[in-house]
Parts: sequence; structure tokens; C-alpha cells
Amino acid sequence: MKKSLLYITILLLSPLLSTHILFCASEDRLTPDKPIYINDTIVSNGRAFALGFFSPTNSTTNLYLGIWYNIPQQTIIWVANRENPIKDSSAVVRISKDSNIVVIDSKARVIWTSNVSSNSSLGNNTVAVLLNTGNLVLKGTNDVVIWQSFDHPTDTILPGMRLQVSHRTHAAPRLIAWKGPKDPSLGEFSLGADPHTSLQIFTWHESTPVWRSSLWTGSFIGSLQQADTSYIASFAVIDDGDEKYITFSLSDGSANIRGMLDYLGKANFLAWDGSNWGILASIPGSSCDTYNHCGPFGYCDITSSIPTCKCLQGFKPVMDKDWNNGNFSGGCRRMKSLECGSGDGFLSLGGMKVPDNFVLLSNRTVDECKKECLGNCSCTAYAYSYANLGTTGSNIPKCLVWMGELVDAEKVSGGQNLYLRLAGSGSVSRSKKGGVIGVTVLGTILLITCIYFVWKYKDVAIRVWKDENNEERQINELLSSVESAKDFSDPLINFESIAVATDNFSDSHFLGQGGFGKVYKGKLHSGQKIAAKRLMRGSGQGLEEFKNEVALIAKLQHRNLVRLLGCCIQGDEMLLVYEFYKKVNARLENTLQNNKGDR
Repeated sequence: MKKSLLYITILLLSPLLSTHILFCASEDRLTPDKPIYINDTIVSNGRAFALGFFSPTNSTTNLYLGIWYNIPQQTIIWVANRENPIKDSSAVVRISKDSNIVVIDSKARVIWTSNVSSNSSLGNNTVAVLLNTGNLVLKGTNDVVIWQSFDHPTDTILPGMRLQVSHRTHAAPRLIAWKGPKDPSLGEFSLGADPHTSLQIFTWHESTPVWRSSLWTGSFIGSLQQADTSYIASFAVIDDGDEKYITFSLSDGSANIRGMLDYLGKANFLAWDGSNWGILASIPGSSCDTYNHCGPFGYCDITSSIPTCKCLQGFKPVMDKDWNNGNFSGGCRRMKSLECGSGDGFLSLGGMKVPDNFVLLSNRTVDECKKECLGNCSCTAYAYSYANLGTTGSNIPKCLVWMGELVDAEKVSGGQNLYLRLAGSGSVSRSKKGGVIGVTVLGTILLITCIYFVWKYKDVAIRVWKDENNEERQINELLSSVESAKDFSDPLINFESIAVATDNFSDSHFLGQGGFGKVYKGKLHSGQKIAAKRLMRGSGQGLEEFKNEVALIAKLQHRNLVRLLGCCIQGDEMLLVYEFYKKVNARLENTLQNNKGDR
């Protein structure tokens, strides 16, 4: 009898001591007449997530309302009352009379509330639903969303969640790490957008930068692939006018993937393999990732076989001994002081993660940007680029200038051009005129020699050029011939524009699948509605097949077929962009099937 009582007691307490997996309610919602208590949980419709009370220390006190993955290993992804744990073993979460989600303890004190200003007359029309994305959504009349947990992240970002970079009406929230492995209260590390420019992401230890991303020069910013699988997470920066945000989506069939800022300040992307969470990526991942690792006017060259700190050209270490011993914090100093005038010039440094602490100037041309820097004695560098950051426009010029020290620079693959200000780079002194004349004469002789050899061996050169297997040249020739026939309205469309138009190829934009790949609907920034057909990795289609399809469809332009607007080739990505109207969905499917049959 005593053993039976003990067993019943364990069963009653086990929701506080375990992952709640065995005690999940079947419903996915909270209604005004149906609260949930300490031992209750609600589960999303697809059974991916659960919501209820939990204790990170497996005790009956210090309880929190949270959302976790509905898997054997309890993995919390959101916590409501982080700074106000429930101190006793009795609490309830309900929909209040003013249409808020509230957590109330045994003494009828409000521990936490969604705290939205809503119409109290909504009454019984208000419902909170846990979606299969892990988002807890509070809905009013006509399913209008009045609050959602995705807008109030804790330490985790999930697929489909928007990590705000900026917003027209309020400051963007940050991910804030737990204080410790079993303490979900606010920790010392946070991750979020640069509040001054909204062009980069930081991890901070309190107010001190720990890590900084590269600047964004376009909407699409990369992907993450799990080793030895086809699982891919695609990341994008989107600007819809009211807000700018980062989001990521998963390929079909992908494992659960989440981003999480841990209590040690590491931003990790993790994938669930069925029994454990494996780390796909972690930042900072090396000493080079650490903010300002190489000190002022130093940079970390991560393109080298062994990443190491170097001084920018025209600079040398402040302390040679420290530098040789691996202490780079002192940075570098100029070998020749700036002249502050026309005697200064700029050295172009390619492939750079540009330094921090820049000033962003708007409405400047390239020449004006250079003059802005040259005309200010404190300016030490400038950079200029165009960006397409969403649906509000394209080719937005960015003029960046730096005043004083350059910090946290890196040499990276695919970086930007940084124009470093150096003394004497823009002028030639009289004492060097003789040398310049000599160099000019020598250069002229070399030029004449080169011209002679080019003329003599031009036939060989042309034959070698023709035999070169240059895929880029071949596709450009194809596009050129099509464009001259005016078969396409916009023959070459960049990948970033298509990614933005289709919301990063989200499921909500998915139309169907043909022999070449999946088709997504979208809308370009010009307003043109499109259907983008994307090559599937592993489909066996290569560049030659893609070129054949472009040529074939160009010849098949007909009023009874969907019109081809253009195509895109970028790295492994190959896409065909068609016109799209609701009335021609059937025509699109016919075109897809016809193309498949023709090949």
C-alpha cells in the first residue's frame, strides 16, 4: 500500500520533475473558460512544441511558464516570467478579462502578463494558440493577432521567427542569454542589431562588444548546411518599410534547427539528430572572431591557412615584442603621418570586413564620398557600396567614413573594398620626378613589346581563348543573343531580388514542382508578379541543361504559354523567372510539364 501511494505521489509531481512529455494535453489552445494549471500542458497541433510550467532545477518552487520542444530532451525555447519565478507549487495561466495572457500564483498575484492594450469587450472571443512553429499567438475577433511570443524572444531564434533589426515605432529587442545553465533570468550577454546603423549584428557582454558581423550589402546573407546531409538553413535580411528583420527558413525534411545565445556568450546554431543537439556553427568561433582582436589599425587575415593578425599597409606594430608573442591588443601605428590635404591619397584594400565605428552618409556619389573623407583631417578611411535591403527599393548607395582609429577589421572571402588613407598616396614630390620619368619610359617600352607579341601570336591567343571552358562567358553569350531578340523583359535577374520577392522561398509562396525544380510565386520591387522556378540540388541538372532550357523557352514565347521574364545564375543557384497571374496557373503548370517532356 505504501509503495502504491509513493508511486501515485511520483506521478502527481512528475510534471515538475520531467519534460512533461507523458502528460501533454491534446489541445493546442488556452481560452477564457479553460485555464491551465501547474500539472497541465498544451501541445501544438503538429505536436512539435509544448507549453506549461517547468522548473530548471527539478524542484517544486522557482517555477516558470515556458515553451519547449516536445522531444525526450527538454529544450526550453521561450520563458515568460524570467525575472519573477513562482515561489510556491500552485499557479495558473489564463486569459484575463482585459484579453491578456496572465500567470497568477496561489495568492492571486499577477506574476506575468502579455501586457497588451486591447479591448476588454473581446471577452470570450480571445484565445491563445500554440502554433507548430513554437509561436504562442494571442488572437482576438476574426483571428486578429494582438500579441505573439515571437515578438518577445528570450535567448532563442527559431525558423520563421523575425529577429528585428529596427522598427519604425520602437527599439528592436535583443536575444538575452540565461544567467546560468539552470537560471533563466536575464544574463550578462545579449545579441542584437547595431542600434546606430542597423547594418550589422553584435554580441555584447553587458555593454562591451564581444563579436560583430560583417556589414550587410544585400537582402540575402547566406546559408548553413548540416554536415553530410542535405539540410539547409537559409538566412535573409528583409526590409518591408516599417521594420527590418533577420529570419531563416529550413529546407524540406530538415531536422529541428535553432539559434541560441548561451550563458557564456556563444551564439550557437544547433540541429537535433534524434537523441542530441549537435552544434552546426558557433560564434565567436576563433580568436579572429573576437571583437577588435588585432587592436587599432590591425586586421585578422582569415583567408590565410593559419588566420593571424597583420597591420594595415602603411602601419607597423606599436609593440613588436607583444606582437611577436601573440598579444595583438596594442594594435598598429602609422609609419608616416597624414599630411591633411591633397598630399594624402587612398589605398584600395579588397575583400575586407570593414571596421566598426563608421559614420553613414546618405545621398553621396562615389566621388562625393571620397571628397568627404579627404576634406576632413580626422577621416582615416572610406567605403562605398550599393545595397538592396528589401521591398522598398534597390541600389541604395552607402557612403561609410571612419574618423580616427580603425578597429575590428578582417580580411575575408567576398568582403568589401576599404579605401585606406595614407600620406603621399595621392601626389608625387618633385624629388621623385626623375624616377617617375624613368618608370614612364620603361613602361612605354614594355607596352610596345607587349603589343608586338600580341600581334605576332594573336592567332594562338584567340585559339586558346576559344578552347577555354568558360561557363560564365558561354551563358553571357546566350543571354546576349536572347536579349538582342528582345525575348526577355529583364534577361538577368539577381538572386537577392528573387529571394526577397519570394520571402526567401517560403512555404507560403510555394506553387508546385516541375521536372527542373520547385516553383515559388513572388513580387519584385518593381511590382512585377513572378513565378520563380528554382533548380533542386541533386536533380542532375547542370549548366548545359539550364542553358538548353533557357534557349528552348526563348523560342517558345507564345500567347498561350506563360512568358519567361529572365533567369538567374549565382554560384550553385539557377532559376528561371516567369510572369505570374492567378488566371494563368494552369498555363504555368502546362509550361512546366511541356518543358519537362521536351527534355
